[in-house]
Amino acid sequence: MENINVSSEIIEAIDSYVKIMLSKASFVQTDIAKIIGVGTTSGNKINIKGLAEYDNIKSLGDVIYPNDSIVFVLYPNGQPSQAFILGQLFASPSNIKGGSIDIGDGKFTVNNNGKVSALSGSIGEWNIGTNDLYANRLFADGYLRKCYIKNPSVDSDWVFSVQKEVTQGVNPPSFFSLFRVTANGDIYSNGNITADTISINNLQMRDSTNYYMQLDSNGTLSFWANDVYVGHTTV
Repeated sequence: MENINVSSEIIEAIDSYVKIMLSKASFVQTDIAKIIGVGTTSGNKINIKGLAEYDNIKSLGDVIYPNDSIVFVLYPNGQPSQAFILGQLFASPSNIKGGSIDIGDGKFTVNNNGKVSALSGSIGEWNIGTNDLYANRLFADGYLRKCYIKNPSVDSDWVFSVQKEVTQGVNPPSFFSLFRVTANGDIYSNGNITADTISINNLQMRDSTNYYMQLDSNGTLSFWANDVYVGHTTV
């Protein structure tokens, strides 16, 4: 008799079709379960949705699955203790306890309340760091811009900033600030700030080392310059 080789794609297609048809049967309920051990007398021990455990659950082909494997089960309506394992969905992808997920020893977690914690990865075009979120984009002028949000540790840290690289290209040696807000509440801008109304207690004109003008909350105007011009007249 001639051997017939059936491709894995055909087998997977048939398996998926059978699972779909079974899930539509009115007398059968399907679910996802986690393997938590070997059955006491036979089969596997499973936990369905982190809610209840069931022992001695048989499987297709009498397979004993490794702990933490995620499997597809079906059982008569309202009788999960009579479940039957059709196959494995994932091989130990995570630790699932009471509806929570823990992947990578705490690097990505979701708790029972839906709170998500991740130490790396991305959200859309935003990159996740241990203490920051940032997004880079190369502009038409050839300079990379970075939008940066950081969890600060000292007053001078930039909690929010827009930065531009010092040289053109996608791998700049460093960035400089176009706009930034420090943890102490100081705001710095290299561009124009436009608003209908701005309330400021102390207005200063200065660079990183020198003061040039200050208007304080008492209305006192001070200058630190060799010449002060009013119109075209030197004061």
